[in-house]
Amino acid sequence: MQPSMPHAAPAERWLTPPDESASLPEPALTVRRLAWSVLALLALAALAGLGYRIHLGTLAHLNRTLSRGLGVPVLIRGVNARWGPQVLLEGVQIGPWITARELRLGLTVESRWPPRVGIRAATLVGPVLQWDGEPALLERLLGAPPERRPRAHPAPAAASSRRKPLELHVADGALALKLRWRGRSIELQAERIWSEPRGALQTLVLGHTRLLENGIPLADLPAAAAELDALLGYRPQRLALAGATLQPPGGGTPWTVPSAKLVRSGGAVRLDGTLAPARSRGGRVRVSGTLGPDLSLSGDHSLQLTFRALDLGALRSTFPGRLTGLALEGRLEGQVHVGAMEARGVPVRPSLRFDRARVRHPWIADGTVGPLDGRIEGVAWVKGAPLVARLEDLVLRLPPLELRARGTLNPAQASRRLDLALHLAPLPCQALLDRAVASGFAPRLAGMALTGQVGGAARLRLAATGVLGDDVEAEVTPASCRVTRDAPRADPAQLRHAVRMPLRLAGRPTGSTWTIGPDNPAYVPLARISRHLRAAFVVAEDGRFFRHEGFDGEALRKALLVDLRHGRWIKGASTISQQLVKNLLLDHRRTFARKFQEMVLTWRMEQVLSKQRILELYLNMVELGPGVLGVEQASQRYFGRSAAAVTPLQAAHLAAMTPSPVPLARRFAQERPGKPWMERLGQLLAMMQRAGNLSRAERARWATARLDLIP
Repeated sequence: MQPSMPHAAPAERWLTPPDESASLPEPALTVRRLAWSVLALLALAALAGLGYRIHLGTLAHLNRTLSRGLGVPVLIRGVNARWGPQVLLEGVQIGPWITARELRLGLTVESRWPPRVGIRAATLVGPVLQWDGEPALLERLLGAPPERRPRAHPAPAAASSRRKPLELHVADGALALKLRWRGRSIELQAERIWSEPRGALQTLVLGHTRLLENGIPLADLPAAAAELDALLGYRPQRLALAGATLQPPGGGTPWTVPSAKLVRSGGAVRLDGTLAPARSRGGRVRVSGTLGPDLSLSGDHSLQLTFRALDLGALRSTFPGRLTGLALEGRLEGQVHVGAMEARGVPVRPSLRFDRARVRHPWIADGTVGPLDGRIEGVAWVKGAPLVARLEDLVLRLPPLELRARGTLNPAQASRRLDLALHLAPLPCQALLDRAVASGFAPRLAGMALTGQVGGAARLRLAATGVLGDDVEAEVTPASCRVTRDAPRADPAQLRHAVRMPLRLAGRPTGSTWTIGPDNPAYVPLARISRHLRAAFVVAEDGRFFRHEGFDGEALRKALLVDLRHGRWIKGASTISQQLVKNLLLDHRRTFARKFQEMVLTWRMEQVLSKQRILELYLNMVELGPGVLGVEQASQRYFGRSAAAVTPLQAAHLAAMTPSPVPLARRFAQERPGKPWMERLGQLLAMMQRAGNLSRAERARWATARLDLIP
């Protein structure tokens, strides 16, 4: 039901709680005088012992007058005066929001002549409040808080001393409140309302109550109680909950509220409550502190969240849609202090400790990583809507690691959504390695011995548009690390000789092995591989191969930004050296653990092998079709010639197949290479010319040559 907007202004004056210091606007004053005059006649008739019922014509006139004065439709189906004096308004409906079986008014005679009647008590029997509208309209109808209203001339002292607050009784009521905001709807459903006055205070009790967002339950309250102050515009003085259940968005693990209370005292509101995961092996969060009169963090007010043996699994399962596949174990202890609002925002100071934490996620490692003990400390500033977070100095201590983060996260800023600086404090290389191995993060490096120190820094700037430019800077300083013993399970020095590698087809293990060495008829030394083949694979796969020490920082930067923007592994940016380590010493799983081990082993391999040996191994193991491994097999299969006799165009074709060798091989078994594919080969030939591997005449000749493939 949607109220009409033109009548909002008079309705807001009517629904606003009475204020002792404010004068009534003229329309409301007229309505109140009219109502009091009618009630005075009814009261006098009741005092005289008469039962008096208004006839239909007078009742219709009363409904029209009230509707015009209030600005909303008012329907009263019957008025009955009784001895007491008491007046019963039967079948009350005010606008589309309030209906009740009857409204019982207790009257008091303030003067006999001219007759004046006051309302001392009101009991609403069977009320139902239903609201379906925009919050801005509801705010206008409820009016501004009393302290913000324009000051009016004070009432005479005599009148103020005689005036008493209105006593309001609600019996067997129901509540249905629905707000719409930016495509979302918030619903509050209460099965029963009970109210009782206690002087100026009004006790309000809600029975079973549900809160829903877009029809999805958010909270379930068996009971809630509030104490309202009628003299302060029915502002809540106390609020208590017991046994409530909170349901996070997305269907995560619900949380229970064993107890929570809010008490207004002086100029502050004290808050004390406990949260506990509904399905957990233990732990709880206590929320305590003070808020301002308007429930804001102002002045010297603050909140503190105390975590007591909280199960980390409960935090993960609270937001399952955002952390798909993540498994957490362990306990969380400590506090998070939320201070008062300042110019920079609201300060949030965590001091948390996690014990024996275990983490499992497909992105992190193939198995479980842990146990881990550490701390999170520092300060962050939170401000605005949408939320902007600024990390002033957030520290993750995972002995012996210490990682510091500074920067901002601003979802609303188009030019810079994320600007983050990370710093890894220097630590012994062996200590870092031992931590990685002990936690299960780097099992293949077990047994490696290092000397020296390692540290580093990185900066990440991410734009909302995805146009990133030079937005990643990283500096790792492992120069002082030295290897005194290689890992037995992954020793790059063994690659100096013949190698047996697990045979993978289309990236999947077959259970067989493949030998790279003289025992394999398909093996060819680098000297017997066409210089065009060597050049084509270098420019296509790793243009800086002969200039870097195993890693291409520029390619890694671009790949990282692509992966961050899409939220999944899309681009790897592995060099030829990294691909060799992945295929010969590790596996193909896309995890941070594999990437970490790959970086360590690539760094070590570049120390013990020459660039020529690395390229030779790569060209003899690269997959170039279903069951086709190495450039010798590929040259024989597709061109009927050896790898030593391959032309520049044929070399470009083999190098261009490396991203998707199996699908491309099957495609060209059914059809001839089309124009787009030939344009791609022309680009590779141009790159080979720029690298000095082709002359201009050779490029021009082979760019227009015909590519013939054996079907």
